[in-house]
Amino acid sequence: MIVVGISAAGRTALQLAGRAPSRVSKLILQNAVTGGRFPTGLTRVMAYLLFNPFIEAGTWAAFRAFARVAPRAAFRGMMASLTCLDPNQVIATMSRDQQQAALAFLLTSRSGSGFLHDIHHQCGDLRRITAPTLILESTYDGSKDPCHATYARDQIANAELFLSPAESHLFWFSSYDREIRAKCKRSCNPEREAIFPDVFSGFRRFFPVVGTGHTCPASSGLCLESQWACAG
Repeated sequence: MIVVGISAAGRTALQLAGRAPSRVSKLILQNAVTGGRFPTGLTRVMAYLLFNPFIEAGTWAAFRAFARVAPRAAFRGMMASLTCLDPNQVIATMSRDQQQAALAFLLTSRSGSGFLHDIHHQCGDLRRITAPTLILESTYDGSKDPCHATYARDQIANAELFLSPAESHLFWFSSYDREIRAKCKRSCNPEREAIFPDVFSGFRRFFPVVGTGHTCPASSGLCLESQWACAG
């Protein structure tokens, strides 16, 4: 199968590829957490305070309530943690459809206990991974340190790092999404290339993006779609 590891679930994908190398034909990491401590400092403390299983429902409910009253301010506040750039600048680069789609995705998000599980996971010994690995990294991802991408590149024998100029962690909602998808297709063998777009078909039922053709993978858990596995 082809395994796609997204964001904080990158370690889950890496463990799967390392523990069952004969089952994984390709590994794709998208702005993924790999080795090292994540998150760090105050962000880690806030994660325990706001996203523990007893509080996280209220955290997301408060965000949704705020977004109903002031959607642009809520989106800007969330984007501030996802980019190294001025969030107003990032939002300005997005089309209206992309802005609405990204906000819709954030409004449907819930983490349960998944995010805390993610930050406790370890990626394991990446030298066990034998599958060809494509590492997709946004240059201006503000959610984590870029060393996560370079660590995976240096530890996995057959790895390629592709740096995208995408302005934030949410590169699915940027003008570079088409380029990133094309890179994924080219990295897969011909039999897989034809089915690559379908890896997201299951997620479209939950995160439809009207008028843009963009979709963003779901968060938390390991989802199977055809002969793909998506950890995100």
